[in-house]
Amino acid sequence: MKRIVIVAVLMLASLALYSQTKYKLPPKEVVDILDAAPTPLVTVSPRTDALLLVEYQAHPPIALLARPFLRLAGVRIDSELNARQRLTQYTGITVKWIESGNMVRIDLPASA
Repeated sequence: MKRIVIVAVLMLASLALYSQTKYKLPPKEVVDILDAAPTPLVTVSPRTDALLLVEYQAHPPIALLARPFLRLAGVRIDSELNARQRLTQYTGITVKWIESGNMVRIDLPASA
């Protein structure tokens, strides 16, 4: 009977030791793929002479996800902004003229 108790205690102790494994990062190639900038969103102008390329963050920061929001009829409202909760943050806008191929970068304010 003592052996069964000792074996059970050792098994529980070994489970506790193995369940505390450290977080392992994936290989560098996988991290590079996940951290790569996403393909920009593209919108064609009404006259079809230009493209609007909108760059955005692939993964929103934790601070943005942790902000409190109100639930109203299935819509998430950010009470600080008095607007819908936006998890997509745009980082840059570029206009590309189709005929000439010229690209014009529009700078966004830092707090935008």
